[in-house]
Amino acid sequence: MGIDAHGIRFLEYVLRANGPMKGTLTVGHQALDVPEREVRDYLGITASRQCAASKYIDDLLVEEFGASSVASVDASSYEGATYVRDLNLELEPAFPQFDTVIDAGTLEHVFDVRTGFGNINHCCKVGGQILHILPANNFVGHGFYQFSPEFFYSLYSEARGFADTEVYLADLGRLNAWWKVVPPIGVSRSTAMCSRETYTLVRTRKVAELTGMRPVQQSDYASKWASHEESSVEHSSHDGRTFLGTLSNLLPGPTRAMIISPLTPRLVQARRRFSTGIHSRNAALSRVSVPPPRHRKSAA
Repeated sequence: MGIDAHGIRFLEYVLRANGPMKGTLTVGHQALDVPEREVRDYLGITASRQCAASKYIDDLLVEEFGASSVASVDASSYEGATYVRDLNLELEPAFPQFDTVIDAGTLEHVFDVRTGFGNINHCCKVGGQILHILPANNFVGHGFYQFSPEFFYSLYSEARGFADTEVYLADLGRLNAWWKVVPPIGVSRSTAMCSRETYTLVRTRKVAELTGMRPVQQSDYASKWASHEESSVEHSSHDGRTFLGTLSNLLPGPTRAMIISPLTPRLVQARRRFSTGIHSRNAALSRVSVPPPRHRKSAA
């Protein structure tokens, strides 16, 4: 559990987009897993400041990201968490709420995903924000789970009391760019392949405290169920954002079944074979630049 170079840049993005983090809860006592010099260079911190050399992220959140206080919750006290709670179990109703909740590599280790994410929601005030930095691809064996962008777009939907949900993919082999994921449109999937380790970076805002929220369903299936449509083509072959999807939509049903259906698995296999890193040619992604370094501050 810790904040690495992509994590620091994501926190900087959130600060610039949404302002100070105010009362903050980290899910797990988050370590600062970035070399001190790199932290200083990126955030413009002078040598007289010690927050860049701290073992945990708490001091940096207060001094550089506008946190008025920082608490942590973990299943064990071995790293000095403020609250010792097993997130597999529902938190007590009186558990404090916070303006910002940061999960940087914890919930993939919590077996009961539904309860774990429900606890995250419970910890966030209405008007507050939830941040996730979690494994998306190529972390097999790291934890119990790897999370897709669809998971977060469906979990943090307007119908469930959230707004302004953003999901980015970060290729650990590149620090200068992220890929913003196009929200699912109900008829296709926002799929992305990468042969390197990939993070999912998520920011959402809680706008309502809802009870009895509807179950989370994958968007393309929910759309099909709602319209009573059936499709013989898997994955994103009906997606108009790709050449194959556009061609598929122009063909009559019988022709589509004869040509597109057999062709799709071969194209998917070829794409997987020759993929190296995430790239902007993927129709579900839009490349964006990470926040540039801050200007160095004057010595105190």
